[in-house]
Amino acid sequence: MTDTAAADPLSLDLSPQALLRWYIDAGVDECIGEAAVDRYALSERLLAEAQARRARAQPAPPPPPAAGNRQAPPRAPAGPSPRRRGPSRSMP
Repeated sequence: MTDTAAADPLSLDLSPQALLRWYIDAGVDECIGEAAVDRYALSERLLAEAQARRARAQPAPPPPPAAGNRQAPPRAPAGPSPRRRGPSRSMP
């Protein structure tokens, strides 16, 4: 326990220099502005911006074919499918 923790609370040095020293000793390394930062609103805004960038980056879907320009869907190749008959020879 440190001497300041055991000392009388009314006899503590409350000068700005002592307060800053206490903050440094506690590991504070960043100041805060006058207004609070709403991290939830900030993350929602960043998420919306990222989604908008993704939407702009995606190519537009191709237009549907015209009514008079319909083509048949591609056909599968004709011919028998290769099949093995009998037991496998690679296994003992």
